[in-house]
Amino acid sequence: KDIVYDDWSGILPKLERNYKNNRNVILIGPAGSGKSEAVNKFAELKGLPIYRIPGHQGVTMSQILGKTELRTDPATGKEVSVFVKGALPVSMENGGILILDELNSIPDEVMAGLNQALDVTNRKVYLGEAPTIDYDGTYKSHVGEIKARPTWFVVATINPPAGKDAEEGTEFLPKRMRDRMEIVTVGYPPENITEQIVIKSLLSVKDPKTGLPYAPNGLSPKQISDLEWALDKIKDLREKYRTQATGDVKISSEPSLRRAISFGIDILSGMSREDALRESVLNQYAEEGVENVEELSRLYGVLGKDKGE
Repeated sequence: KDIVYDDWSGILPKLERNYKNNRNVILIGPAGSGKSEAVNKFAELKGLPIYRIPGHQGVTMSQILGKTELRTDPATGKEVSVFVKGALPVSMENGGILILDELNSIPDEVMAGLNQALDVTNRKVYLGEAPTIDYDGTYKSHVGEIKARPTWFVVATINPPAGKDAEEGTEFLPKRMRDRMEIVTVGYPPENITEQIVIKSLLSVKDPKTGLPYAPNGLSPKQISDLEWALDKIKDLREKYRTQATGDVKISSEPSLRRAISFGIDILSGMSREDALRESVLNQYAEEGVENVEELSRLYGVLGKDKGE
């Protein structure tokens, strides 16, 4: 909520073009590069609701399509077997935006089950005949075939593995899935744009104790200098993540834009830049093992053993 979306790379026009053509989209880019923010902004501009399916190896088709449960019918007071619709059919009926988070974590058999709905010439799913209940508790007589409303739009997100570009990051996808979706790459903004986004975001942040903005008159020269210092460190960490070789102390993820904003909030609240870097950026790696912490300490000299262990 503290991130101000800045469409510096033109993601919104690409979403608009595919939306008009009933073409689903895969946004592929590192964590914290603005994929979710772009979809949220697009949904806001279109006035569409968002439905989300989190990607993980344990997700099943019943979680996506829905499942049969015993419920009490409010009209009769009797227990009845009803089909509780999942995010996919509900989003299709309501013509909202369905986000498939971390598509690369969804099992192949589940992805295969999405083909019919994602086919631009089909855009429907068949759930069989049964009493049903919607998210809002409304009872209906049967399900049958559900066809997506014209405004229905599917956006998947992928975080590519370290060292992989966009095309390599989608190699795992079944061909049918790739054919049904347009790949749109999202990267981190350049340093000058990153600084502008972070500063703009910080100007809207309020002190939770007082409810007042931390920086009603803007950031001080010292705070801007500290922010630029931190962005240099974040840039170094991203470079290390992308170029790490076998035998290196591994860094499992790149510091995101959110981390830079968290750093800014910490310095606005009075932390030193070293403590702020430790708390908002470096400590995300502390759980990866002492070797990682010691490596980061050697890189920056701000994460002592008393803080990292």
